[in-house]
Amino acid sequence: MNKLLLTAHPNPDGFTHKIAATYQQHSEEKNHNVKIIDLYDPQRKQDFLILDKTNRPVDDPLRSTMQDLITRADEIVFIFPVWWFDAPAILKNWFDINMTQGFAFKYKGWLVPDKLLKEKTSRIFLTTGGPTWVSYSLWLCYWLSWVKGRLGFVGIKNKSYTVFGNMNKLRYPKDRKKMLEKVKFIALEK
Repeated sequence: MNKLLLTAHPNPDGFTHKIAATYQQHSEEKNHNVKIIDLYDPQRKQDFLILDKTNRPVDDPLRSTMQDLITRADEIVFIFPVWWFDAPAILKNWFDINMTQGFAFKYKGWLVPDKLLKEKTSRIFLTTGGPTWVSYSLWLCYWLSWVKGRLGFVGIKNKSYTVFGNMNKLRYPKDRKKMLEKVKFIALEK
């Protein structure tokens, strides 16, 4: 299985990157191919979407690379902090630039998409400074915007949604180790 992991946190030592490294390590134990993309890496960073006068996206030098990685991936894993009740802008921008009409979807009728990425699955890991229960209580909002919206619109089926809360209050390594054990368990699932 080919897995594409997308991290969206500007601190390379942040916990989202530890989640990605743990997920990669245990996926590779099952002989899966894993590629991690740090969206804040200057070599991978894409400018915000720009449209021409006919409302078509202008060429982005990394779009074909990203779309090739998406095409090869069986599973796409999104790992990000919650800021202002959603993913960081850099991750939403990744969708704008790379999940284009004709690649990820096309319209077959009035607002009805032909979902072109139906063979793919996803997993979502999010971190938050607030309590975990708050993010789970907002589950319907995330489900609508992520599972039904961004992913569902293009046909990607989400397999798991994991929240790690109180990140700014965790002082003990054992707490974070426990979280990474959960990541390991998910990575080793079928």
